[in-house]
Amino acid sequence: MERLNITSLRLGVTSVKSQEKVRAFVRHEFESVFIWWKQFVSVQVKNLSSHQRNLQLVGSKH
Repeated sequence: MERLNITSLRLGVTSVKSQEKVRAFVRHEFESVFIWWKQFVSVQVKNLSSHQRNLQLVGSKH
């Protein structure tokens, strides 16, 4: 019984440490994805606005 408790305690400690690692990893991944997403969206918005301008130019020619 004693040995089991020690093992479960060790497992608990390692799981807490690994949880912290996982949390840090997830946070880092999320931040990098978020930064990429913001850049992607801003590029899309720029493309869209230039596309609309091109459409307006085409419309004004006719």
